[in-house]
Amino acid sequence: MGAAASFTLRTGNVRTMARMASDDDARGIELPGMTQWFVFGDRETVARTVALLHDLSIRRFRTLFSWADWTRPDGPAWLDDCMDALAGVPELDIVPALFYTPPALARPAADGEQRTSAPPQDLSAYAAFVREMIGRYGERFEWVQLWNEPNWQPYWDQRIDPDGSLFALMANEAADAARAAGKRVLLGGVTPLEYAWFTRMHELGVLDRVDGISFHYSPSWPNQHRRWFALPTEIAGLRALLRGLGHGDLEVWMDESGLSTQPADGKSEQELEDGQIAFFDSLLRLPVERCYWFCAIDQHPEHETDDMLNAGTPADLTAYHFGLLTQDGRAKPLVGHWRTLAGERRLAP
Repeated sequence: MGAAASFTLRTGNVRTMARMASDDDARGIELPGMTQWFVFGDRETVARTVALLHDLSIRRFRTLFSWADWTRPDGPAWLDDCMDALAGVPELDIVPALFYTPPALARPAADGEQRTSAPPQDLSAYAAFVREMIGRYGERFEWVQLWNEPNWQPYWDQRIDPDGSLFALMANEAADAARAAGKRVLLGGVTPLEYAWFTRMHELGVLDRVDGISFHYSPSWPNQHRRWFALPTEIAGLRALLRGLGHGDLEVWMDESGLSTQPADGKSEQELEDGQIAFFDSLLRLPVERCYWFCAIDQHPEHETDDMLNAGTPADLTAYHFGLLTQDGRAKPLVGHWRTLAGERRLAP
């Protein structure tokens, strides 16, 4: 996620859904997985995330395999180190999100800049990267995610590819490569949830080549610019669309969902930290195959967000405070809540 603006938390829907979840026996609830991006070279965040995965007994983890970082001279060593650290978490199911075009390989924008959000000049180069990741690390994962938020400007430059055709050509070849290597393919999380975008991907053959699709939602995020209804209703609508397009067998994931604790709209940090718990509980009974929380650790204030880098928007502190832990190591209240639910689940008969 990138920089964000102020927001209005629709507490009514969240609290209603939270009550529905908490009324059930928590020991029977499948808790979310975790999403965390690692900024190149930030080994401290890797170590802290691994410790949190242990603490909360998290067994599903989604993270960035940056194509742009991979092309650095020490890129392979960095990703090796990340994977070695994650290997210390028992039975961890990793989902690599494969994205970020290396700038040297990117198509120039109108201003001449080559950004990580641009389509590659050689669309087949992405499939080659996917094959390389599977060849090197494939024993560690079953699924691969193709790109991330491909319907949002900071991650995929729609000025260069306004109708999505370049993305589809790139994704189709990469999906074929991943499936040929025995992997299941997730079409990376759209934000906002746009039915028209999935329909376009169906028309261009992408949905024929994947095993699941995913979307993101956070009440904190300004690019959720249409009115959202209750999440179960949104998901039911998405599944109805997929059935109508002939893809009713695809899995549906909510692979990035969280709440920033940066004070906004008159809400204090404490109110928003309590809101994290309410929003977390609202996710526990969603009708999706998988759900992932974003994120483990607040972002370091010196790191630029993708909005700032690829869309030129000013910095906004909201983007830096989605974590369960603050940068100075303080655990937000959701950590204790999650730990309790995980413990109850371990004790379930």
